[in-house]
Amino acid sequence: KKFLEDRRFSSHYKEGVFSCDDLIHLLEELLVFARLWNEEGPETWFMPSVLRHISASDMEKRCSSAGAQVVDFPDGGPQSGVFCSLMSHVLSPENHSPYSWKLHLSSQEPSCLYRDCIKFEVPKYPGSVTFVDRYEYFEVHMFTSKTWEKELWGHVRKAVFGGIETVVDTLGYSNNKPQPAIVCPRTHTDRPHPAFIKDKEWICTSNSEVYGDLTTKYLWIQTPYESSVESSTAATSIPSASDAPLPAPPTPETKPLGN
Repeated sequence: KKFLEDRRFSSHYKEGVFSCDDLIHLLEELLVFARLWNEEGPETWFMPSVLRHISASDMEKRCSSAGAQVVDFPDGGPQSGVFCSLMSHVLSPENHSPYSWKLHLSSQEPSCLYRDCIKFEVPKYPGSVTFVDRYEYFEVHMFTSKTWEKELWGHVRKAVFGGIETVVDTLGYSNNKPQPAIVCPRTHTDRPHPAFIKDKEWICTSNSEVYGDLTTKYLWIQTPYESSVESSTAATSIPSASDAPLPAPPTPETKPLGN
């Protein structure tokens, strides 16, 4: 409501030409925001693009890049709006997940809600899933117990890669195909960067060097994913939403998947 009453919007609003209901419907269709149904109060909307950015120090405290799985965009990085629309998608009815995603709460308030860092929970599973927008790529941090990590990761990657496919199609982009990757384990640059997997070796995207000794915890990336918009026989490099992920390394207690 505050957004619709804002003078920056009202100055462009023409009575009888484009109603507020039309605008709300359009923004929802474009995944600019998601409706958050509230049976006990007024209807609210989730609009990631208007959130403030997280500080570098707070980001460092919340998420270590070393523990992340990566969604890389080798054709020049994610195009404008993809991250925010993906965040709206996972909360919207368009996310045809068997389990509804919700914002992760602490004392009834979102525990991590920023333009570039948002924390979710998937009610069936303990723990949380945090998405980070590094602007050149996305990070996915999953915190859960050993009992649930394989099953939850299969659910998460379906939501992520299937969601990006929906978002890219909705926004009309044609060359923003993602590929699964990891954060490069080497520290030869002053900032985190992706490394992609090929034939059980990882290749740094910064210097193109090929490294071996890929640990088994990254082998899920080798599983092909079949896009719903491609031929039923054409497999891409994106991990399968239906195939079970490969076993993760032993974890004695709740910890990020990938560490």
